Amino acid sequence: MKKILFAVFLSLLLIPSIAFAADFKTPDETGSVTVGKDDKVRNLYTAGSNVDIRNAVLGDLVTAGGNIDINANIEKGLLAAGGNVTLNNDVGQSARVAGGNVIVNGKVTEDLVAVGGTVKLSKDAGVFGDLVAAGSQVNIDGKVSGNARVIGEKIVINGEIAKDLQIDGVANLTIGDGAVIGGKLIYSSTKEATISPNAKIIGGIDFKKTEKQYKIYGMTTGMAVFSILLKLISLFLTLLLITYFSVKPTKSFVQKALSSPVSALVWGFISLIIIPVIFIALIFSAIGTNIGIICMLIYIALLILASILSSLLIGSLLTKQMNKTKEYPIDWKVCAIGAILTMILGLIPIVGWIIIFAFFLISFGQIIKSLSEKVKREKAK
Repeated sequence: MKKILFAVFLSLLLIPSIAFAADFKTPDETGSVTVGKDDKVRNLYTAGSNVDIRNAVLGDLVTAGGNIDINANIEKGLLAAGGNVTLNNDVGQSARVAGGNVIVNGKVTEDLVAVGGTVKLSKDAGVFGDLVAAGSQVNIDGKVSGNARVIGEKIVINGEIAKDLQIDGVANLTIGDGAVIGGKLIYSSTKEATISPNAKIIGGIDFKKTEKQYKIYGMTTGMAVFSILLKLISLFLTLLLITYFSVKPTKSFVQKALSSPVSALVWGFISLIIIPVIFIALIFSAIGTNIGIICMLIYIALLILASILSSLLIGSLLTKQMNKTKEYPIDWKVCAIGAILTMILGLIPIVGWIIIFAFFLISFGQIIKSLSEKVKREKAK
């Protein structure tokens, strides 16, 4: 029964490859990943400091890394996150890309979602569905067959958009000579856009003047993207510090948690509900107020620790599957993969959130189990 439930959790993690065989490619000694022209891969999952895709991927591609260069066609969907992401070839379905710098030179058959410090669609780029782009600076020189929605501080349009173009809270908007907008240009800004007399806007212009620049969660677009990257780096460094200064305890924690994930998950779920009820009762009792407050603070600290370690569990589980090893590895690559996958899963509504929460419960449950076992050993002495 445990094996069956564990397989369910693993299949959720490996979405969308549930129904198809998945290929995992690990980094070489330099931390880089290269899919050469002789490599045949289907539903590829990979991560590394540098990722270079030189041969066509059958099915989906899910990748993360410092620098990602996609120089071959992707049969189905693309999910990529990295410092610099360059898409030079075509994607058969939708593409979702995030990075410090995102450059699209290829064609995307369905929708494209691109988020980065800078986002650029070159003249050769094409999106046959809808486009959603967000960044500090966004340049669109290619063609979009559907609607486009763009969020950014500085936006330059020199391409063709077949339907409506909606731009929210831009600081500087330029519609260049080569711009062709088949629908309506709808935008809000603190000032009017610079529109070339040679630009063609078929559906007219709807301009709304705003007092303040558009913000995401209280931040400008550029700061929001920077915040996401900062969180990713912070999580990676925190995992590195934990694994470096407590190698044996961390390795033991991961081995126990992932060897009995269902047991740990049940412990986590029950503890998440019962423990705060007990502590709150102590706080409002006549004799246990101070004890209850101290225990509640410890409880919060354990929740934070469990949240961090859950990323390590994700990274170790996936790395074990990629390397096909007996034990669950713990190294800097695991920390990197875990941090990146956690951020990616956080961007996937519902399914991604459920997976993160499941690993959090496993992490929290294993922490409580370990503390309980330690208390029992102390009492036995």
